[in-house]
Amino acid sequence: MSEIITLANQKGGCGKTSTAAALYSGLTLRGFKVLGLDLDPQANFSFIMQAGSNSADIVDVLAGNADISEAVEHTARGDFIAASKKLSAVDVLITGTERASLLKRALKPVAGVYDFVIIDTPPDLGTITINALVASTGVIIPTFAEIFSVQGVLNLFDMVKNIQTALNSDLINRGILITRHRSRVRVQRETAAAIKQVADRAGVKVFSLPIRDSVIITEGASLQRDVFSYQPKSKVALDYAAFVDELLKDLSL
Repeated sequence: MSEIITLANQKGGCGKTSTAAALYSGLTLRGFKVLGLDLDPQANFSFIMQAGSNSADIVDVLAGNADISEAVEHTARGDFIAASKKLSAVDVLITGTERASLLKRALKPVAGVYDFVIIDTPPDLGTITINALVASTGVIIPTFAEIFSVQGVLNLFDMVKNIQTALNSDLINRGILITRHRSRVRVQRETAAAIKQVADRAGVKVFSLPIRDSVIITEGASLQRDVFSYQPKSKVALDYAAFVDELLKDLSL
């Protein structure tokens, strides 16, 4: 069975997509077979992965008009399902009492094909993110160490607990990853400590090393490259490598 991991945070600009791309690439470099799935209508993950040429898309799959194999694009970087602009209208296009489980059902045919499925989600806690969490075995919360992030993390904790209780008892909160971190900035150090306290009280881990803030991530994204394919020896790439290794250790892989 695949480990299906969703990157989620209702706040934009938290490094979620950069983390999804780095995780996808890092796992691939370690020899795992990985499927990427972009559920954000902004399609930034798809852009980085140079994907988006298939005629069938993820909304076609969720609506029951295409099989998931028709939406998988075999790119030079690996297998990927690109985002669709139709995702922004998913509440209109997809209806039904069980629509929260549509992605879970759609992914069943590939559950044994890939070691990992990495899902990027939009910066909200709507239907798309709920579908991703219901389909997943784990969620990772990338967050920037700023005061407004603390409440956002708490809201996401509550949502994950509700989904665990009502829709997906297999979902595990794999932890918080602090991104875009500048350790010399006092307020960031203090907020990172506050996030750690919140996580400890909820029984959720914070990954050991924050991801340092770096222009390399932005530069790489503009060139449609993840951090490992753009600057694999950079400090931020080393941070992400440590994150991937820690996750694999947690998964006993």
